[in-house]
Amino acid sequence: MVILSHPDYAKTVLQAHYEQHEKIGFDISNIFHKRTKTTKGMVLLNGQEWAERRKPAQEKMLRPAVVASYVPLIESVTDDFIKVLRKKTKVDDLLYELLNYTTESVGMLTLNKRLGCLDTEKNTPAVVASIIRNVLDMFQEALFMPFKSYLYFRTPFYKRFEENMLKFGEIVNAELALQKDFLTKLQHEGKLDEYLEKEPNFMYSLLSDSRVTDDQVNSIVMDLFGAGIDSSANTLVFLLYQLAVNQDKQSNLFEEIKKLLVIAKH
Repeated sequence: MVILSHPDYAKTVLQAHYEQHEKIGFDISNIFHKRTKTTKGMVLLNGQEWAERRKPAQEKMLRPAVVASYVPLIESVTDDFIKVLRKKTKVDDLLYELLNYTTESVGMLTLNKRLGCLDTEKNTPAVVASIIRNVLDMFQEALFMPFKSYLYFRTPFYKRFEENMLKFGEIVNAELALQKDFLTKLQHEGKLDEYLEKEPNFMYSLLSDSRVTDDQVNSIVMDLFGAGIDSSANTLVFLLYQLAVNQDKQSNLFEEIKKLLVIAKH
């Protein structure tokens, strides 16, 4: 196994054609999908199978014009996140706060609704946020287990993982059904095009793509909540840490942002 840490080398590997390298799978996820007969996410796929699943999602997320249409949705979440931070005298666990922010952002992007992860009036975290944290914690625990007994037996640890994953799948399926009913109603009323012009809908773009089945839509959304939230929150932590310990770079960035904002106003 070769472990890369330099950004340039990582870029070379990640940009390589899908046939040139194979991702290392997650044992806990593989055995879960095998036992429950549920659709595997992109993180577990390789080769042509991965490319066919990736292409529709990539078309709807990574093109600049498409990304720009979703900015207002995420902007409202960002504004609320800043308000939450300003109310605090100190932040004890930045990663926890960023997980809330990224979970709320992904919920707004994929489900077109707020999940309540930034609601400071609630005494308990949003259900989706709790499930995702549980799953991410169990992923890490499973990765470092010296003997992976869950591969051979339905251990208590595996049962907790399966319970959380199935519950999460049920939530996404329920939201998928609600979105389909809502969009079908708009279509019958002749209001769908008007609605989509005002409010972009990521799930509709997937549902209307003949290359993607409903099960695959569910899987893509779950991938975004899992891998997307984990990577985004951790990346933000590293970025903010580096800016905090390199004050000169922070000042340079601040000046660049101010210049861009002035240009944007004109």
